[in-house]
Amino acid sequence: MGRPLDWLRKLGTVGTRAARSRNLLLYLGFVGMAAAFWCFMSFNKVTQQDVIVNVMLVNKPMGATFISDVPTTLTVTVKDKGTAFLKMKFHREPVLVLDFSRYADDEGNFNVSNDQLMSEVKQLFRQEATIVKVSPGSITTPYTMLPGKRVPVSYLDEISVQADEQHAIYGEISITPDSVTLYGEPIKLVGITEVKLSRVDNMALDATLERDVPLVAIPGVRIEPRKVRLHVPVEALIRKQRQVPIEVRNAPQGVHVILFPSAIEASFLVPQSLFKSSADEIVAVVDYNDIATNPQASKVHVNVGERRPYYHNIQLSVDSVEFIIEHDNSNN
Repeated sequence: MGRPLDWLRKLGTVGTRAARSRNLLLYLGFVGMAAAFWCFMSFNKVTQQDVIVNVMLVNKPMGATFISDVPTTLTVTVKDKGTAFLKMKFHREPVLVLDFSRYADDEGNFNVSNDQLMSEVKQLFRQEATIVKVSPGSITTPYTMLPGKRVPVSYLDEISVQADEQHAIYGEISITPDSVTLYGEPIKLVGITEVKLSRVDNMALDATLERDVPLVAIPGVRIEPRKVRLHVPVEALIRKQRQVPIEVRNAPQGVHVILFPSAIEASFLVPQSLFKSSADEIVAVVDYNDIATNPQASKVHVNVGERRPYYHNIQLSVDSVEFIIEHDNSNN
């Protein structure tokens, strides 16, 4: 009796599971149908979206130069069914082709009015679509067929840079290119002899500065290129020590000052690329006038003399040295 009952119980369990599975499948089927119906209704509903339209210019003469830029894209606000926008997502962005010869006049103006732009854009969409707005609403820019004028870029007065304490600006500050081409009406170009770099302020540099810097715009004139590459070479400073001679200055004729010692050690910072070079440009200096004002002193103060700007933080091993004075009596 036990085995038949167990078999019936198992059969009932299987049947219950099958019923539950059928109910779940039925429920999922209704959910899927509802979702499909919702998508169908949504995509057939008229909505408003912004569409990016690329602009392509054709038939532009080789020598024609626009003074200001023609936009490369337009933002078009469109009303249409959701299915139309869904199809657009699987295609490339629409392209508006503008014929230069159609919209350019002989007086150097390229002009596409709002009505003309709306008409051109309308052709890119379905007939049932409504074009609400195009941004920008029109395209207007002058152009010239004349060759450009080459002028230099003035930049050194516009640059204020400084390295931090562990680095130094060593080498030539430069820009690339150092000249640009101007386009515009001859009456506007005749008085322009240079173009200025935008102001650059940068303190505490710890590495070579490479930056694209815009040029100062000139109304009614196109500058090409509009940016130049600024190069400010920066090197790490390395501490170096060296024996340097002591020079006596301002001694009167016939007076000889003998110093003890005649050379002292100097410690200084130098750009890394100059570490192995000599430091003959560094000298220590004794001023005879200091001796003359205090003749009873046995020592005289030592200062750092003239030096190249790339030597930094020069420190002398002593601040004063002993001396004796000898007079030349050969002429007596």
